[in-house]
Amino acid sequence: MFALVKGVYEEISKRDEYFITILGLDGAGKTTYLEMVKRLLDNRHKERDLHKITSTVGLNHSKIVLNEFILNLCDLGGQADLRYIWDDYIKECHATIFVVDSVDSQRFSEAILCLEQILSNSNVQKQPFLVLLNKCDNEMSPLQINGYKEDYLVKDNENSSDISKDDFQQTTFQSTSGGWRSFELDNNEGVNGDWEQNSDCGSSSFSSSIPLSTSMTAVIKSEIDSRLGEVLQGDVAIFSISAKQNAGVKKSVNWLINALKSRSKEILQS
Repeated sequence: MFALVKGVYEEISKRDEYFITILGLDGAGKTTYLEMVKRLLDNRHKERDLHKITSTVGLNHSKIVLNEFILNLCDLGGQADLRYIWDDYIKECHATIFVVDSVDSQRFSEAILCLEQILSNSNVQKQPFLVLLNKCDNEMSPLQINGYKEDYLVKDNENSSDISKDDFQQTTFQSTSGGWRSFELDNNEGVNGDWEQNSDCGSSSFSSSIPLSTSMTAVIKSEIDSRLGEVLQGDVAIFSISAKQNAGVKKSVNWLINALKSRSKEILQS
C-alpha cells in the first residue's frame, strides 16, 4: 500500500525536465548570462563575482528546480577546439540559446558560421531557439517570430512580484504552431553591407560600416531571414541584452520558458 501511495504521489508531483544548451564563441558572455539567470530563478544561488568569470573550458552545468519544472542549463566552451562537443549536447537538448558578442566586429563572420553549424543539426530545427545579442549598452526591443501569452512570468526569486504588464509588453504574443515566421527590424535598421557567398562550403562573410549595435542586429536578422528561414521550424526570438548589466535577461528567460511550456509535450517527446 505504501509503495502504491508513494508511486501515485511521485506521478502527481513529477516535474517536466528540460535541457538547454548555451552556445556561442568564447568571450561572448555565455557564463555571465547563465550567472544572471541563476540569480533570477534560484534564490539559493551564491552569487559569483562577474569580474572573475573566465571563458568556459568544457562545460558549466546548472540545475534549477522550480515549482512546475526543472531547467538544466549547459554552458559549453566556445573555443574553436572545443566546438566539436556541441553536437553531442545539441542531440539531447530541448532548446538552444546562442549568444553573440555584439561589439566584437572582428568575429561576426565566425559567429555566423557557428550559428550555421548549430542549425544544421536537425534536432534544433523544431525546438525553441533563442539568439542573444550580448553587450548592448541600451536594451532594444526583442525581435520575435513566435511569441507567447502571459501565462508564465518569472519572478525575482520567490519574494518578488510578477513582472508588470508594461515590462512584458514587448514579449506578450499569441502562441502559434505555424513554425517559422519572418520578422522585420525597425524601419531605420537596415542592412548596409554586402554578403560574400562561398558556394563550396556554404559559408558567408559580412562587411559593414554602420554602427556596431545596429550592424550586429542586422547581420543576425539577415542571416536568419534570408538563409535559414527554411531550416528552422520551431519558435525563434532575438533579444539584445547586456548580461553583465542584467538588461534584457528577464525578458529572454520569460520567452524561453513560455516557448518550452507552450509545446512541452511535443518538445519532450522529440
